[in-house]
Amino acid sequence: MIDVGVNREQRNLLQSHAQSGVDVKHYDRHEHLPEKRESLRRYDALLDKILKGEETTLVDIDTYRQQKELSFS
Repeated sequence: MIDVGVNREQRNLLQSHAQSGVDVKHYDRHEHLPEKRESLRRYDALLDKILKGEETTLVDIDTYRQQKELSFS
């Protein structure tokens, strides 16, 4: 989802990651449905390209993790 421009907040909402904090619990009652739909539309377009064999940029997860570990060293 990162590759198609879905930001961290939207990824967390789509993946049902726990949202915490006073603002989320008491103030943010918005369901974010339009934003979720747009994020899923982008992800669907990426998956469609993959299934059709079109050029896409995919990252090997092990390589990605190693790069992340090196960047924090």
